[in-house]
Amino acid sequence: MASRFKDLDVSVEDFISEQENESTKKKTLQNVAVLQQFLASKNEERKLEEIPPEELNEYLSEFIITVRTKDKQEEYEPSSLREFIASFERYLKKKNYGHSIIKDLQFEKTRKALSSKQKDLKRKGKGNKPNASVAISEDDIQTDSLDKKPWFKQSPVGVNKLNSIMKVMSEKAELNKPRLKNHSGRKTMMQTLVNEEIPPTDIIQLSGHRNLQSVNNYATVSEKQQMKMSRTLSAFTTGIVSKKMPQERKVRVEAQVKITKCL
Repeated sequence: MASRFKDLDVSVEDFISEQENESTKKKTLQNVAVLQQFLASKNEERKLEEIPPEELNEYLSEFIITVRTKDKQEEYEPSSLREFIASFERYLKKKNYGHSIIKDLQFEKTRKALSSKQKDLKRKGKGNKPNASVAISEDDIQTDSLDKKPWFKQSPVGVNKLNSIMKVMSEKAELNKPRLKNHSGRKTMMQTLVNEEIPPTDIIQLSGHRNLQSVNNYATVSEKQQMKMSRTLSAFTTGIVSKKMPQERKVRVEAQVKITKCL
């Protein structure tokens, strides 16, 4: 009789590792390497997983406050500091360290240092993501040259070409918008679906996101929505009620306007 259970071809640990996102693996190793450089500057020769929690807590607290970017020697964004801690947590878990930076009391100082540093960075204007990609507007899409040249051709596209394609398209269309990047296409799709009130459960099947919260991150107020809200507020303050407004809401708004005028 055939067994219901297949023999393991690899260890459970190897199977889990194989399923981990490659970019996450790469980011984890990069962030750990930065920390190892910091430890070397402190004449610390032990590996990360060999350092006792009490000592590692002190190192991490100082690292979070002092770390700077390699190229411009600038401070990191608040979210990048969180990514450092998440990377260290993943690395130590794989090494069976036995302690959690995120949960255990031994690393309370590290968590407080992270929280304080994030507040300090936000006061300095960090965290607003000034270089984040923007969605493509309807005006940007309307160009006169769309029907003059073929959009596609039968030849492979290289990595460098893909990385620069949105920038080149933006320059040729004379849009003068440096924040139009490759991610702008994805952001446009997400914002369009969200604004059209497509259920998030449907959107993630198209976008590939793993959780619904990721969809909410794309929710922004469009220009049309801003105009609609402005007209609604204007109608409330002036007493002008839209003809399209349901009768029940009309009565409620008119009553609120009368009360406001009495005050």
